[in-house]
Amino acid sequence: MSVRGVGLQGMEAVSLADYLCALGVLRAVATQADPGATLAWRQGVPILDSTLSGENLVGWLSEEFTPSPIISPWNAGSGFNGNGKSKEAERTLAAVEETTDPRLGPLREAVAVGRTVVAEGRARGWAGGTMWSEKHKTSLLTLCRNRLPENALPWLDAAFALDLEDVSYNPLAGTGGNFRRQELSAGYLQQVLNATLDAHGRSLAWARSTLTGVEGAPYLRGAVGQYDPGRVGGIHSSVFEKLDDAGFINPWRVVLTCEGLLLFASSVARRNHATGLASPFVVRSTPYGYSTAADENGKGEFWAPLWERPARLSELEQLLGEGRAQYRGRQARNGFDFARAAGSLGVDRNITAFRRFVIVERLGQNPLAARAGDVPVGPRARQLTLLNEAFDWVERLRGPMPAGVASLARRAKASMFALAAGTAEPDVETAVFVRRFGQLHEAVARSSQMRGKTRPFQPRERPSWRPAWLGGELSLAAALASLSHRPGGPPALRPLLTRCTNQPSRRLAWSQGAPPSGVDLDGATLPRALAAAHQHRLWEVAAQAADQGAMPSVSYATATQAPPGSGLVQDFLDGLLDDQLLAELLRGLLILGWRTTVRPPVEETPDPPLRTALATLLPFYGDALPLMRSQLHPERAPFSPVLRPRPDWANRLRAGRIEPVLADARNRLRQAHCPPIPTPRDLPTLVDGTRLAATLLIPAHTDLRARALTQVSVTARLPRPYQQKNHQQTKDAVS
Repeated sequence: MSVRGVGLQGMEAVSLADYLCALGVLRAVATQADPGATLAWRQGVPILDSTLSGENLVGWLSEEFTPSPIISPWNAGSGFNGNGKSKEAERTLAAVEETTDPRLGPLREAVAVGRTVVAEGRARGWAGGTMWSEKHKTSLLTLCRNRLPENALPWLDAAFALDLEDVSYNPLAGTGGNFRRQELSAGYLQQVLNATLDAHGRSLAWARSTLTGVEGAPYLRGAVGQYDPGRVGGIHSSVFEKLDDAGFINPWRVVLTCEGLLLFASSVARRNHATGLASPFVVRSTPYGYSTAADENGKGEFWAPLWERPARLSELEQLLGEGRAQYRGRQARNGFDFARAAGSLGVDRNITAFRRFVIVERLGQNPLAARAGDVPVGPRARQLTLLNEAFDWVERLRGPMPAGVASLARRAKASMFALAAGTAEPDVETAVFVRRFGQLHEAVARSSQMRGKTRPFQPRERPSWRPAWLGGELSLAAALASLSHRPGGPPALRPLLTRCTNQPSRRLAWSQGAPPSGVDLDGATLPRALAAAHQHRLWEVAAQAADQGAMPSVSYATATQAPPGSGLVQDFLDGLLDDQLLAELLRGLLILGWRTTVRPPVEETPDPPLRTALATLLPFYGDALPLMRSQLHPERAPFSPVLRPRPDWANRLRAGRIEPVLADARNRLRQAHCPPIPTPRDLPTLVDGTRLAATLLIPAHTDLRARALTQVSVTARLPRPYQQKNHQQTKDAVS
């Protein structure tokens, strides 16, 4: 998109001061020089389009711009107290009153009215504390609103919002203009005097540096405030340590920062019978998404909107006045809500991204606005759909928690925030979230303190996650997690491998002790856990067969949309995969209940033959096999072999009795008209019975099972056209 205008390179939105400066320039130019001025953002750089450009804008700012009146008679450090405790602020007020510069006329008028407000408040008996009694705070602020000039009200609206009984403060303006020991209006007035009444001829250079970013002017030293952490000074900012702990100040930068702050008027909003502050794009802190999040006290977050289409001041004021971020039908209350709102297009559509600033306490509990990354505006509907129910469950984990559970909850929330905010690798981060959520759920299941506070996670929906190829462990985990319960079939894996059980009401409940398989799911125990689950499923099939008097119509394994390839199945049998990663992915997918499709890349080389033990047993596990023909009797009609495993096979394999199981399987192959062929035996050291039993739990594609059958028996699969023709004939016969 081509954007007209001049780039304000000195205000590239690296800090909150940069961002507010750019908005301050637009407000100043649009209200005093060119009502048609517009502002847009291109790669973080503000683009101003107006009748003023280049040196004309620099000269106008230095010589003609009239600063807005920003005074705070309610603050003890503003200079209005007159008790000598804020000498610099008192001298600054006196200097404003003494100047005759016409550009400072609105300031002089506001200061004069501020004096009368202070006198009236004291006459009413509201004095107390450092300046005013706490119980009369609301009354004093109301008096300020009623007495101060109209052009001073934008500052009041940006600093606080009044209710009938209380006052709320906008985090962007500190506590009513106070940043701990620093008072904003006093610093502002001081820099207004420095910029407009400079006797050393530096004002023009300061203005040029502010607009262009060319650091050619000598700056002043002093307190910078929360908006520009890079210039704030402090310990370790200089080799002179505490002897040189002041910041570096460009007076015009301070003036324009405050000018931009005036656009963010706050108000009191009532939601669900509760009263709270409503400030444009300001929400409660969410301690995720930046490196020091867990170790700092957050005072709030500001999500600075960026837009590419040029906007006038009136459009910006409407955006800031009405552009509240919404998610799931409610206003965003914290950073996580805001990230999800940005991903679901629940904000003004002209916004292309948000620059997130978190207001935290640093350098001796001084508030600073630290940049915490950019969040593009949607769509990220798929990731958000995956997160919604899981986030609600994690949010219910409140109150005192064991340290381990609390740590895992923070890690899970951090991963969810990264997904909601739009990570560069969403599939990778989603896999991280799957693992962390599974770890958290397991920790809650093991804690008697936490089990009494919440129920197991039970999704109402099964959203689909279709990631790109991320490795063999995810493919196997997805295939195993697809083994859900079907009527007439074996039980799902989750109740067998996790610490929760199914209730008659179909609600899940925490189980007492280990999972029904008797083995916890972990990297070191993964083969044993899967083999035990395999045995439980076989017993269930056998029980159903006994009840029905025949083998059940539903086969042992449930079909999966993305069965793993033979090489991957063989790698698991050989122990070549990361069992810990596989166990964590499987646990997370089982608990979340996601339907996952992971298709591995097509291998250019043909699959190697399976190990004899695996090839012999694999045809018995799955749905019906395709049509086969006998190589011994090619004249016979094609047939579809019916193969079912014995109920005790898994247990015998777990006990190391591999050869008796294989002998039984070969006998069943003969009975199914698939006589086995002599094949070389696997070396005993190459096949572990427990891992073989676990491997047979993995759903295998019909083609793989058919290939295994042709590897160990004198049968051949019919070409695919014959398979399709026979299938169509069967359909015609039925119809």
